[in-house]
Amino acid sequence: MHIPNQILRNNGALWNNTIILTLLHGDNLNPNLVMRSIKTKWSVRESADIIRAGPNRFICRFQKSEDLERVLYKQPWQVLGHLIILEPFSTGKDAHSIRFETIPLWVSFIGLELEHHSTEIVGMIASATGTVSEVLPVGVIPRSAEGYRAHVNVLVHFPLVEGTMVNTLEKGDV
Repeated sequence: MHIPNQILRNNGALWNNTIILTLLHGDNLNPNLVMRSIKTKWSVRESADIIRAGPNRFICRFQKSEDLERVLYKQPWQVLGHLIILEPFSTGKDAHSIRFETIPLWVSFIGLELEHHSTEIVGMIASATGTVSEVLPVGVIPRSAEGYRAHVNVLVHFPLVEGTMVNTLEKGDV
């Protein structure tokens, strides 16, 4: 059967603002429960559609790009005791070939040596946990007890190890 290309293009255009997701170690969960729980957790302001794309794979389309941006920014999410791993998705991609390998986390840096207090150095230290996308605050010494924070994409199938040895000017490696 041949479906006219214009109809396919129009229908494909409806799938903007779309992600594919899985629950880490969530293969045993009821897919209907997963879809309901995710929609409740995200409390999307406009409508969002979730369809099952395979075992423990779901495609979610957001009506408003602001809802998608909020969901992506507030990662990581947890539902039913499992981490939700998200990846961008669009028409033309194969849902079964998407690899879920990283999750964005905010990593805090407290107790740094004085010579480590810069966005650049904190970014270098943070890279020991994964790919760094952002370090806050930018260009200034932190003015809150929160200290420096780095947004890092970490590998989900490897444990996070606390503490990385870093050289100093006078104390050697700490």
